[in-house]
This record gives sequence, structure tokens and C-alpha cells, in this order.
Amino acid sequence: MTPGRVTTMSSLASHRPLISVIMANFAGGQYIERALDSVLAQTMSDIEVIVSDDSSPDDSVMRVIEIQRRDPRVRLVLAEENGGPARCHRFDDAPHRCGTSIAKVACRLKRGDR
Repeated sequence: MTPGRVTTMSSLASHRPLISVIMANFAGGQYIERALDSVLAQTMSDIEVIVSDDSSPDDSVMRVIEIQRRDPRVRLVLAEENGGPARCHRFDDAPHRCGTSIAKVACRLKRGDR
């Protein structure tokens, strides 16, 4: 994976989703699958989910790639270096998003959450 590149399992050129959900991630490997599954299970299915990874040192990027393989609505943006959560959420004018509206998701799961 090349930092700063957007990865996707399918082309979104033919369809522009209504909502782009932006999810910042840093070392969220043990929670990222549950968080993504929750967003993808919503009744509004005309979405794309962009995971903005802030140079995670754990296996969270590989977990996102596994989810991409089963759901083409998931996209991944990799940061070259850690810049903090504010930088991961700056997608208002970014070329990475395709949706006409933006939903920014803050996932804060703790040990013991089920």
C-alpha cells in the first residue's frame, strides 16, 4: 500500500453515492471491523465509507482491506505519517470522496464494549 493513495475494490465512477461516511482510524485494529460492520448495516445503503488511516502501527489496515473484499462501498486512504484525528477528518473538499453529503464518524470503543 502506498501512503496517500485511495484503495478501492471497485470503481465508483459509474455511481456517485449520496453519503460519504468518513471514519478516522489510528491503531483501531481490534475495533475497526465492528465499527465498519455497524455503518455498513444501516438502512441507508447509498453510501461509501472512507477509512482515513493515520499511519497505524497495528493490523487495522489489513482488516479494512479484508472488509473491502466483501463490500465495495469501503475505501481506504493511507496517511504518509501520523497527523492526528483532525487531519484524518478533513475531507470537505477532498478529491477522495464521491458522495454529495458527508457524515463524519467518531468511533470510541473501549475494552468491554460488545
